[in-house]
Amino acid sequence: KSDGFRLADFEACASAAALKRRQVTAILSEVQAVVRRWREYADQAGVTPAQRDAIQAALRLDPIA
Repeated sequence: KSDGFRLADFEACASAAALKRRQVTAILSEVQAVVRRWREYADQAGVTPAQRDAIQAALRLDPIA
């Protein structure tokens, strides 16, 4: 699966790794918080504005339901 991820998809993977639902939620929240800061990280790393914006447009920042 490469698109249309739902929380149930992550929970299925977490189950195989013996993680609890609250752990899955915490991990997803942490990752989303970091990814939301992409522009800041890109600027610090000297990524060109064109590359930064192209990558930003490809990021999936919507909450996972």
